[in-house]
Amino acid sequence: MFWRTGEWRKHPITKKYTYTPRPKEEWLVRDDPSLRIIDHATWDAVRKLRVARGKFRPGRPIGSKNAARTMSGLLFCGVCGSKLFIHTSKRANGGPWIGYACGANRRGGEAVCSNGRMMSEAKIRHIVVDHTLRYLTTEKFSEWVEVGRRRWAVAVQREEREGREAIALTECIRRQEERVERVLEMVASGAGSTNLLKRKLAVEESQLLAMKARMAKLLAPRAPRAPAVDADALRAKLANLGDLFSSNADEARTVLQMFMRRATMIPTEHGVKWKISLQHSLIVPAAANAPVEPGSDSRCEPAGRQVKGLATESPR
Repeated sequence: MFWRTGEWRKHPITKKYTYTPRPKEEWLVRDDPSLRIIDHATWDAVRKLRVARGKFRPGRPIGSKNAARTMSGLLFCGVCGSKLFIHTSKRANGGPWIGYACGANRRGGEAVCSNGRMMSEAKIRHIVVDHTLRYLTTEKFSEWVEVGRRRWAVAVQREEREGREAIALTECIRRQEERVERVLEMVASGAGSTNLLKRKLAVEESQLLAMKARMAKLLAPRAPRAPAVDADALRAKLANLGDLFSSNADEARTVLQMFMRRATMIPTEHGVKWKISLQHSLIVPAAANAPVEPGSDSRCEPAGRQVKGLATESPR
């Protein structure tokens, strides 16, 4: 058992408490074998077994890819809202043929979901990339780019302004500390009215604390500033996505999730219609230049701001 492994210390300026670990030499350690649930030999045997087998978890083994395919987890059914799963994987024309279908329909039949359509992964990827490329040429995307550039310029100006302020404030703090020291010397020597000097000392110290608080705010860690929006680079990255699908599936999935949040398959009388929702930062100008996390929850829809792909395709 361990005690005194750390302590809570109060910050002199922010008044907040932070936990600080103690050196191991200051720990209080007591060995109490009576608290063991199992014997030491069983403990060691289980630890060796866990190391040999790896972390216990279901699914793919450790070190495997995060997703089986580039579109896994991004496709949804427009009837019941379930995810589309790989239902068929076979060789066709010398290459693999991957078919996606509604998981609820394949598990429970028409009683659960009436969407029995299926479409190949290659056709879905073509629809998604083609629709997104067309969106990158619209006026709405140009507005997003312009807003992003303005926000980037404002961020750069703010950082430069705060940098200059921090340099000037450093000199002000040094001078204020000298004034506080002079007042302390006067109080210690008994020169002048003691009450007057104490009031002056309180004023000087309060000003010094305010300066240090401002300096702490200026030097506080900030989120990394997003780079300036480069529309041509975004279009080129998306245009080259087709080659990545075959050469590097993991990287292709990462690039795809920079643009697309989800794609929903809606069955029609003669085929299917796809509703493609792009990343929130690509369709809302106020979010321009905001970083996009590829692992964001794809079930969230930006209300009223979806970008819909209306391409009608045959199920196969």
